[in-house]
Amino acid sequence: MVRFLHAAFPQSPAQHLAHLIGCPASTAEKWLRREGAPSAQYLAAMISLFGPAFVAATVRPSPEWAENAARDERRAELIRALDELNH
Repeated sequence: MVRFLHAAFPQSPAQHLAHLIGCPASTAEKWLRREGAPSAQYLAAMISLFGPAFVAATVRPSPEWAENAARDERRAELIRALDELNH
């Protein structure tokens, strides 16, 4: 989870995450320092925010459905980016 969140928010990851999921920044900082784990409420908020890529990156063993969905989402993002470059 920590690696995923740092990749998503290279600058001030705890503050960005806290703002987006509605938790105190100090709580998010504890998660990033591995001093605690998110409650079910905040974990659900992160899954809702980041989608299958978050599940694939943080759950071990990674569920096949999450791997497939994350790959499909990434593929769609790349296709959209290529379309924008071509137009």
